[in-house]
Amino acid sequence: MTFLRRMLTVATVFGSLLLAGVQPALAQKGAQPAGPLPQPTRWGALLVSGDGSIPAFDNMVQGLARRLNSPAFPHGNIVTVTARSQSAAPATVAGIAQAAGQLRLAPTDGCMVFLTAHGSPQGLGIAQRGEVLSPRMLDRIVDSACGQRATVVIVSACFSGIFAGREMARPNRVILTAARPDRTSFGCSADNILTVFDGCFLQSVRPGTAWRDVAAASRSCVAAEERRLGVLASEPQFTVGPSVDRLVAP
Repeated sequence: MTFLRRMLTVATVFGSLLLAGVQPALAQKGAQPAGPLPQPTRWGALLVSGDGSIPAFDNMVQGLARRLNSPAFPHGNIVTVTARSQSAAPATVAGIAQAAGQLRLAPTDGCMVFLTAHGSPQGLGIAQRGEVLSPRMLDRIVDSACGQRATVVIVSACFSGIFAGREMARPNRVILTAARPDRTSFGCSADNILTVFDGCFLQSVRPGTAWRDVAAASRSCVAAEERRLGVLASEPQFTVGPSVDRLVAP
């Protein structure tokens, strides 16, 4: 509890993202950028809490939205979907797709998608209607919202490494997940302010830091807390496409 409260304090200082184990991006789908994409100066963000059973998920989305509100993320370019409070769309799979359609991005803007909830080996739990958001479904939502823009996708959930595989990987995407495809993550209980991964993500992000370095720092933070808890390591995952290999945190 002390660790998670400390992470919430850290969250008020940093504004961005996350995580972990480095793999090459795998699949190329459709027309893709021919070379490296430039670092965007403006971004849009879709932030999703898929489960209202504990406050930590909404805490992360609402706190992240406040901290991203800056010149890099102009007003109106941050769209939230939350399970416990009023948001741009209902916390359903259809609602997430609807919210993604509300992003209004210029061709040179960057695109960030952050999702946090309980997870399963099949996907992210969207609790309101008992739905599961699979990697294939999220791929379509991200493609609709972000297209070929420089894109960062963060999925914070148990078993979320399934979102770092072939169905999601593209040359223009950085993907960070809280765990391996076959591992749980930790901190998803009613008395926690943030999950372990989310707290470590906020602690590790610095504007202008390469995503590889953010990933390494986040993974180290998660591993240290899991050793303290005496639990099986979640091993957060990280993939980066060749068009965004030098992308840095906004």
